[in-house]
Formats: sequence, structure tokens, C-alpha cells
Amino acid sequence: MQHPYATEEYTIYQESKQGKPAAQQWLYAEYYPMAAAVCLRYIASVPDAEEVVADSFIRFFKALSTSFQYQGAGSMKAYLKKITVNQSLMFLRKQRFSFEEMGEQHEQLADVNLDALGQLSAKDILKAVQQLPTGYRTVFNMYVMEGYSHAEIGEALLVSVATSKTQLMKAKLQLQKILSVYERYL
Repeated sequence: MQHPYATEEYTIYQESKQGKPAAQQWLYAEYYPMAAAVCLRYIASVPDAEEVVADSFIRFFKALSTSFQYQGAGSMKAYLKKITVNQSLMFLRKQRFSFEEMGEQHEQLADVNLDALGQLSAKDILKAVQQLPTGYRTVFNMYVMEGYSHAEIGEALLVSVATSKTQLMKAKLQLQKILSVYERYL
């Protein structure tokens, strides 16, 4: 009977777990674009993002040989993405960026319309998101791109739920201004 995970990915996982360089090189080449894209959503500086990607892969390869449990196709990629998000957040915490604390009155503002997103390329959207201040960009990415709740964001960033909501609202407002410039050229 064939093993349920008998796939090329599982074979590469097994070889990487054993520390075989060819398997690790394959994983790096295969997953680097995704990891770099995740980092660049959080970290505007390309050299800093590259450093975080490298740290993420180091942790990823260490985890493959120790604590990671393969759970089928896509599980390694998902695990690396989680590591990359966490490493990006750790990097940002070390930078000691700050959040603007706002009162509850800002929660009542209408949701910002980002219809222009559908008309822009992924590259243009990434450029626009990278223009946001660090706090806004971080909360926007965690909420919109990664699907975190405001409670989870607050816990991860050590801020209140109200602060997370305010940062998201301000990120959307600023993104709308940035996108309105792009929209003029569509």
C-alpha cells in the first residue's frame, strides 16, 4: 500500500528533514517568491525584507527537521508563510514603531471604499500599501491579507482592539488617497 503522502512534495520534505541540500535548495527556490512578497507587504525596505526572508527560511528548515509535522500538499508552504509573518512582526517590534491611540468615536466612521483595487495590478497595490506608515501597513496586512481578527492583531502587536480598528480605518483612508492618484491614470 502506498503512503498517503506519496508525492514529490512529501519526498522533498523527507529529504529536507534529513538535511539534504538539494531538497532545501528546491524548497528555497519554490517558496522564496511567496516569502518575499509576504515580507514586502509588512516591511518597506527591500534589504530589511530580504534579511527577514533569510531568517524565516533558517527557522523553517530547522522546524522541518525538528517540530514540523507534514499534513499534506501545501502544508509546508502554509507553515513557511506563518513563520514569515511572525518574523516580519518580530522585526517590526524591534523597530519600535508606534500606533496612534484613538478613542471609540473613530469606530463609527463609515467603511472606506477601496473599489479601485480591482482595477489595479498586484504590483501597483503592493506599491500603494508600502507607502502606508508602518503601523497602518502592519494592521492592514494582518486584517485584510492574512485574515486576522482585531483581537488577534491586538494580541500579536500588544495593542487594544480599538487601536487595531483605528489603524485599519486610517490605513484604508490613506490607501484610498494613494489609490485615487493611481485611478486618475487608469
